[in-house]
Amino acid sequence: MSGNYRKCNTKLAAARLKELKNILPNFISNLDIGVIEGSKVLEVKNTNINKHRAVLRWIANKHRAFILTVSDYLTDEDTLASLPNIAFSIKAYFGPSLAKFHVESVADIGSLWSKLSTAR
Repeated sequence: MSGNYRKCNTKLAAARLKELKNILPNFISNLDIGVIEGSKVLEVKNTNINKHRAVLRWIANKHRAFILTVSDYLTDEDTLASLPNIAFSIKAYFGPSLAKFHVESVADIGSLWSKLSTAR
């Protein structure tokens, strides 16, 4: 489950986020559930189910000629960590990341897709 608060009032979102981060551990401390804070998103998820494992399963024992991953959240780092060396990875927004390449914004990804689709 994830809650996105990109369009919320900043002060209200900060207050509610603090409340959630304080109260959630009381409900999930004995479960395999983790809380991950991303860029204006809070994810509550089963720690045994993640993008990392999904990617490993998807690429296992299969030859992939081309792998491209585009990410815009901190919560995508587990996906980036599981990619083979031949994969291309792009992160929208700057900051610490395992991505090989970076663009300034999600809008730049659309521009990149346009350029790639018309390249010969």
